[in-house]
Amino acid sequence: MKRNLIILFAIAFCFSCKKEPKVDVNYVIAKFHENADKINSLEYRMQRIDTAAINGIVWNNSGVALIEKDKNDKIFGFSFYGKRDDVDKEYIYDAENGFEISKMNQTYRIEPGHFKFLGRSGGQMVHRNIFKLDTVYKKVSLSETESSYLLAFEFENDTVYDVSDRIKVFELNKTDFFPIQIKQTSIFLGNKSVSISKFKEVKINNEVSTTIKDLKQEFQNYYNYTT
Repeated sequence: MKRNLIILFAIAFCFSCKKEPKVDVNYVIAKFHENADKINSLEYRMQRIDTAAINGIVWNNSGVALIEKDKNDKIFGFSFYGKRDDVDKEYIYDAENGFEISKMNQTYRIEPGHFKFLGRSGGQMVHRNIFKLDTVYKKVSLSETESSYLLAFEFENDTVYDVSDRIKVFELNKTDFFPIQIKQTSIFLGNKSVSISKFKEVKINNEVSTTIKDLKQEFQNYYNYTT
């Protein structure tokens, strides 16, 4: 009996001495990608705040996005639906085509998909870094709050377009390493530019109740005014 107790205490001691993983930059980056790799479909609400460098004008917009990974897509690697709350048009990117849809007029038009499609009002609700972090940068540092990690990437100056002090900060939830907020700042022609994307009401995989295919079915009988 005594021998068994000694063995049990030894096992318990070994478990208690098991080292916790070292939480550093490499750990947080690895966990972000590990969890991002598990996501096939994603839905969220976003608030996006942009401050223009030249005139200081602030745009504060909100909306929704639905994103589905597509390994065959050569432009983004995913399909998406996006809608800004203040614009009556909806946007879908799928199979390397962009769709601008008006439910009010029951019309749509198609255009070849490209990175500029993210500049449309619906595309503005889709962040390029939602599934991947930057890999080319000058340095990266890590800090944390009680519930989140903050990865701060600093980039080399862009001498061609006179952009300096480029910094991008990812605030990641400690539970699933999904972004809470992504903030980008830079100096352009001597003026500060800021872009902040805040994510909430995040649904992942089985929590997502609709698909890009379902959304495309909704406007298949609309008038196509593509020229």
